[in-house]
Amino acid sequence: MTRAQLHRGLALVFTIPLAVSLSVFTDVQAANPQQTTPSPAKKRRVTFDPPPDQPAPKVTIGGGRRDNDKCPQDRKTVSQTLDRKTTDQFLTLLVPTSSKLGLTVSPHPTFLAYVAQTSASSVVFTLENQQGEGIYKTKQDLKGTPGIVSFKLPTTAPQLAIGQDYKWVVSMVCQPAGPRDPFAEGVVRRVQPNAELASQLNKAQPIDRVALYAKAGIWQEAAADLASLRQSQPQNAELTTAWKDLLQSVGLDAVSSAPLKN
Repeated sequence: MTRAQLHRGLALVFTIPLAVSLSVFTDVQAANPQQTTPSPAKKRRVTFDPPPDQPAPKVTIGGGRRDNDKCPQDRKTVSQTLDRKTTDQFLTLLVPTSSKLGLTVSPHPTFLAYVAQTSASSVVFTLENQQGEGIYKTKQDLKGTPGIVSFKLPTTAPQLAIGQDYKWVVSMVCQPAGPRDPFAEGVVRRVQPNAELASQLNKAQPIDRVALYAKAGIWQEAAADLASLRQSQPQNAELTTAWKDLLQSVGLDAVSSAPLKN
């Protein structure tokens, strides 16, 4: 065999396996395009899913004062609000608008309410049990409105019992205070999370925990935890979007742009 024939033979030996390898790689790539061109991650949306099989509230609530929804000094003026959608909003509890019921897994949850531009000096938060007995009351000064204020049930207050309904009331303190001061009412019910949800919550990052609460219908923690995250990271666009998505999913889009006050 000549030297030229030897070289042609070696070239053929190495070329055939290489061609086969390239052919196999091409076939695998075609069958699994996601291995080389992964699709971009979807943006997280935080929306509320109403919990199934929850009985109607065992406490009676009203709609607040719909005819005189402002302090006397404010009724003759046009409210200065963030946008036109909030013009008709005054005292609005942050609860699902369809039921006025918020579930919680905490013995001492946090409550949120929107207060429009007002001359009122303060608001009063009251919590009542199923028998109509007041078990906690606090007063909070208003430091500029409009905005969303929060009320944290302290550990010194009686803890919420699992499966029990409680009425919470937010009342305006007008100047001077009177019997027709506006108020709004909602219901909170403490539930026990199942083992799977509890395990997921323990492992989740803060924003993912909010999404888990919302998906499970646990409104109080979803709203309060997300509000807390927004206050700690006011420039975080993802949290701002998540907040708007969450409020819009329960009919509270009119106050979704209001600032958080405390």
